[in-house]
Amino acid sequence: ERTSARPLRDVLTERIPQAVLAIGPEGGWTDEEAAAAVTAGFREASMGKMILRTETAVTAALACLNFALEG
Repeated sequence: ERTSARPLRDVLTERIPQAVLAIGPEGGWTDEEAAAAVTAGFREASMGKMILRTETAVTAALACLNFALEG
C-alpha cells in the first residue's frame, strides 16, 4: 500500500529460498506495525496500485509466490 514499496516481482527475482507472508489488516498498516515487520526481517513489497481486500490479497500473494518459488 505504500508508494515507496518495491514491486513484488522485483523482490521475488532475488530468488529467495522461502517466504513468509504478512498481509496487512483492512485499513492498512500503521507506521509502527510496518516498522516492527521490517525489524523482524520482513521486506515490504507492493502488489500494484490497487488496494486489495485482505482475503483477496492472500490469494493473489500465494499465487505469485507459488509461481516464483516453484521455478
